This record gives sequence, C-alpha cells and structure tokens, in this order.
Amino acid sequence: MIMGKRRKPITDQDFDERAQILMIERNIMVPVKWALAGISLFFVWLINRDALMVTGQSNVGDWTFYIVLSFYVATNIAFSYIFWKKKQDPLRWVRWNAWSSLTADALFVGGLIYFTGGKDSELYLIYCMLFMRNAAHVPDARAQAPTHLVFVACYVLGVFLHDPNGSFGFLQEQDFIIRVTLLLGVALCSGAMSRLLKSRQEDLANALGRLRRTQDRLVRSERLAVLGQTAAGVAHELKNPLASITNAVYYLNKRIGDSADEEMRKNMDIVREEVRRSDRIIMDMLDHSSQTERSRAVVEINNIVREILADVRPEARSSGIRVHADFGMRLPLIRADEHQLRMAIRNLVDNACQAMKAGGSLSVATSLRQGRSVLGAREAIVVTVADTGEGIPEELRDRIFEPFFSRKKDGTGLGLFAASNAVQAHGGHLEVESEPGRGAAFSVVLPVEDVVQPSAGSKRGDTDG
Repeated sequence: MIMGKRRKPITDQDFDERAQILMIERNIMVPVKWALAGISLFFVWLINRDALMVTGQSNVGDWTFYIVLSFYVATNIAFSYIFWKKKQDPLRWVRWNAWSSLTADALFVGGLIYFTGGKDSELYLIYCMLFMRNAAHVPDARAQAPTHLVFVACYVLGVFLHDPNGSFGFLQEQDFIIRVTLLLGVALCSGAMSRLLKSRQEDLANALGRLRRTQDRLVRSERLAVLGQTAAGVAHELKNPLASITNAVYYLNKRIGDSADEEMRKNMDIVREEVRRSDRIIMDMLDHSSQTERSRAVVEINNIVREILADVRPEARSSGIRVHADFGMRLPLIRADEHQLRMAIRNLVDNACQAMKAGGSLSVATSLRQGRSVLGAREAIVVTVADTGEGIPEELRDRIFEPFFSRKKDGTGLGLFAASNAVQAHGGHLEVESEPGRGAAFSVVLPVEDVVQPSAGSKRGDTDG
C-alpha cells in the first residue's frame, strides 16, 4: 500500500494568515476589481461611441482591448468563485490563488498602460496599490521581492509593446527611469513596513505569551494557596488522633510484652510505622504551609547547589546516574532564606534521581537571565535541574504542584508543592519543560532585586567520570 505524504500540522498562525488573505480578497479586492473592470468597459464604450460618431471608426483596433478585458473578466469570475466558495482550502492553495490573482491584475494593468500611452500613461500608479496588497498578503519582506519584480516587469512589458519602434530605447528616457525608480521605492517601503509590522506582531505575541504564563502562574498559586491552607487545617486536626493512636500502641506493647506472637508483633510494627509516616507527612505539611517570615541572609546559589550535589553523588553513582554540573560565572549574591532554597533545590534533585530508575544523566546548571521577566526585576538567577527519565505526560503537568499528588507509590506528594511555595516566597517561580520518554527539566527562577556583590569566579563545569 502506498502511503501518502505526511501533512504538516496546521498552526494558529496558518489560520490567521489564511483568514487575512481571504478577508482582503473577498471583502476588498473582488468588489474593487469588478468596479475597475466595469469602469474600464464604460470608458471604452464612451470613447468608441464618440469616435464612431465623428469618424465612423473604433479607437480600439482589431478588438484587442476587448479580448484583454474579456480575459480579465473571466479570471475575476474564477477567482471570485475560489475566494468565496473555497473557504476551507489549505493555506498553500490560498497563497497560490492570491499570487495568481495578483499576477493577473498586474498583466491587466500592463495592458491598460499599453492602450493608454505606454510610458506616458499615468496608470502605472496602480502598481503602487498592488505592492501594498502583496505586502498585506505576504508578511515576509524577502518573499515579497519576486512578486514585486513581476509587477515592474509587467509595467516594462506594457511600455515596450506600446513603443511603435519595438525597441528598448525608452529605457534611457528620464521619465521612464523616474517612474521605475518610484515603483522600486514603493516596493522597498512596503517591504520595510512589512518587516516592521512583523517585528511588532512578534513582540506583541511574546508579550501576550508572557502575560498568559504569568496569569496561569497566579491562578495556580492562588489555587495551591487555598489547597495548602485547607490541607494544613486537616493536618492540624489529625495530629491529636495520631497522638492518641501512638499512645494506644505504646500501651498495648507494654501490656502484651513478650507474650505476643510473631503475627501480632508484625501488625503492631506496621501500625507504629504507618503512624510515624503519617505524622511526618503532617509535620511537613504544616511546615510547608506556614506563612511565617523567615530571616534572610546573603547566599550564593552556586555554593548551595555544589553542597547538594556533593550529598547526592554517592547514591547517584550507585544507581547508575551520571551527574553533571554547570555553574554560571560571577552570579550576583542575593538575600534569601538558605534553608528554603536548599530544600526546594534538593527536592528537585531527589525527584530527578528517582525518575531515573534504570540510571541516566542528571544535569544541574546555574545561570543569569537578563530582562524584565520576573516581577519587574532586571535580572534573575536560574537553577535548572534536568534528568533523562520518563518525563511528565502533558495532561499531568498542571497537577504536579498540587499537594498530595504523586506518581510514586511511596511518595507524599509534597516535594514539588514545597519547592514551589519556597520559590514563590522569594518572588520567583518554577518552570517545567518535559518530553515524554526523554526526561524533564525544572527551572528555579529567582529575581535579583538586592544585589550585594558578584560572587567570585567558580568552577564552570563538574562532571562525574
């Protein structure tokens, strides 16, 4: 069986471009061109009527003009049908039809120039409208250039056909040179305007993207704050029952003593261990949801990351995980709660290691991001923790920061929640990039507001052999 070519996925930009081309052609150009054809036909009839009354002969020899006009009307009928009825055509066909329509118009205008005086005709100014129309269709200035040259060639062709000598002597005439120069100038200006407009559209799209991401982070932060407060309330209410269970287990152990059989002792140990685990989760939950303002001091991110990696390297090597570190040079010192930042980064590193059950590569990098991207700060320190594990499915990325959500059997679901809270307490945020089957990368983005001094130069890279 012969397989067809795989189609390129249609993007929102393709839909926007197709809608723009169809809007220009259907709502503006089709009515304008029909009006132009009607006006041309009326003036030809008016001129010929006067000529027939005076001389008894037509001004248009061999009905050439009527043939050209009939051809133009026929193409307009075809393109009108295409632009009005073929609304679901792929973008490439819409582009091709628009280019064909532009070329037909350019040839028709060249014919009008031939019939109305050649190089002396003032209808060459219509090409300026075609330049602007092409610029509206094609936002790329370089892609406009071939079509603009076709327009100029059509003008030269109309002038050449009108020359009674059939030579190219008009190329040296000043009026012709000025008109061609004017057309080329309009073409360059339309290209420059398109490039400027495209740049502004890209800036607007980037700004809207940043605004949307910021809005999503704020909504997520608000939702997590509510969930955290609710969970903290539940955790607080559970502390007393757990304490009672712990006391009851202790009392039963005292009463039973050595008389308990192996099965009973095993069950008592399970109860004791599960109570201890539940108590640890509750304490972590209360600690992570605490709104108490901790004391902040001057810290250096590179030192924190270096110490964390020194702790995890032995266990990572035993698990077949290769650790690579890339430390940014001369990062600014910031005022922060070192305990919270260390906890956040350590949670990310631990999660990355746990995601690579069969071994892999752990990469941790620090860098300085320029630009007002984080709460108005000019700079931001970024700590990126990347792994080569199984990655995060797209449908779960919005849930990974929720408390008690975990894909691990023995996970508490508080690691990323705690890391997110710690980073947000410093005015920053967490960024996530993941491709299923190829790993994930978490980036801690911390705004640099109070710069103390640049940190000393440090070792740039550090990789396990």
